Amino acid sequence: MFSQNPLTIPEILWEIPQYVSGRTLLACVRVSKAWYQAFLPQIWKDIKLTKTKPHPPGAIHGYMYNRFVKTLRLCCIPGREHSSLVLPNLASLTIENANWDENLPKLVSNYPTLIHLDLRRKIGIRSTRFLGILASLHSLKDVTLMGLDVDEDNVDMFWQLCVRLERLEISFRRISAQYRQLSMPFPCMRELRVNDFSVSNVSWILDFMQSCPGLVSFGSLAQDANRLFIPRVAPLVCTGRWPRLQRIALWTFSSDEDDVASIVSGMPRVIAFEALLLSFTPRMMDLLRPHFVHLQTLDFFTAPGFTSTMAQEVMSSCPSLTTFKGCNIRAIDIVRGRPWVCLKLKVLELRLLSDPSTLSQTQPLVFDQLSKLTLLQELYVYSWETNGLMLDLRLEHGLERLSSLRSLRFLDLSHTTMQSMRQQDIDWMLKHWKNLERVLGKLNTKSPAHDTLLKMRLKDRGIVAV
Repeated sequence: MFSQNPLTIPEILWEIPQYVSGRTLLACVRVSKAWYQAFLPQIWKDIKLTKTKPHPPGAIHGYMYNRFVKTLRLCCIPGREHSSLVLPNLASLTIENANWDENLPKLVSNYPTLIHLDLRRKIGIRSTRFLGILASLHSLKDVTLMGLDVDEDNVDMFWQLCVRLERLEISFRRISAQYRQLSMPFPCMRELRVNDFSVSNVSWILDFMQSCPGLVSFGSLAQDANRLFIPRVAPLVCTGRWPRLQRIALWTFSSDEDDVASIVSGMPRVIAFEALLLSFTPRMMDLLRPHFVHLQTLDFFTAPGFTSTMAQEVMSSCPSLTTFKGCNIRAIDIVRGRPWVCLKLKVLELRLLSDPSTLSQTQPLVFDQLSKLTLLQELYVYSWETNGLMLDLRLEHGLERLSSLRSLRFLDLSHTTMQSMRQQDIDWMLKHWKNLERVLGKLNTKSPAHDTLLKMRLKDRGIVAV
């Protein structure tokens, strides 16, 4: 009877890269010719260039590996060497910290296959020619633009760009175009997030939003303008202007509670809810409870009134949750509360509180709850300055209970104090958290020299530690 080695079946090989680190992939290509052919494209799939390593790898200047590159991320100012790159299958381009210069239009125009373009920070986009280049990229579906200037010369080109887009995240530095009612719809637009606009442009933004009848997700983080914007958008949501709306992100104020409540009650299904500075009350909790079964994202980290018992209820009632950013949660509520059911959680950001006198009794039980989150990739731990220790990440205090967090990539301890890790604790993390990429915060606050040595230990293994 013929039997094939399962590790030579292409469909199985294609699944392996998502479960292993880049270092492991480099070892895999040396196993056999079949593995070399299967994993080589995955190694060159994503390219990231930083300030310390701004030069593209020599291998992608030729035609052997450049066809594998799908994602290019520039964390440095784009120059001529980047504009000359030939990447025929590039689908995603992200440029951080970019100032406007002549290299940017040339760089973007090189890649007609782009689907995702992310221009972060305020780069001051005001060129009609550049917007025309973006509008000519027929595959472009997802765009992030920061610091856009809209005037009479380029407003029509901006609308042409939006016609084919499915997602747009934007901040306007200035909108000087004369307001006029839009006559064209944007039927493809599913996600719209406006990070900054002035009070005088509320009608302009609201008209743009109403021209997107298929919106599934909307966000407005313009702090001052939202005082006027939220009361005007709430009645439209309640009347079913966007029947598919499931995700909402708003920069709110305590006076906005009634309008935000109207928005939530007018949405037939809430999958994601982010409310910055919202004065969270039991009334808002009552409105969200019917949606607990399908909630995926909740961000109340800066929402006063979101209590520890509410956070514990969310963790024990939302099985589909993948991202949760809560405010305070006390160890005693975790211990006494129901078991967490959010086993799909990938991002967790909490301010954890504990009575120092009972820390040795409560911490192992908190570790037990965290150990259930086997898909967790990012963990942010905060604590009050007066009570700086909630999770003592040492083996002698139960760190080994977190061995199930094999997917963890990012650990942020920068807002905690009193950690006193030792080398055996770091070695344990390196052994069990093999996907770890970045660690922030002081690992040993009692000895700066020891803290430096621990971070050097992480850096020697290719992990960013600051």
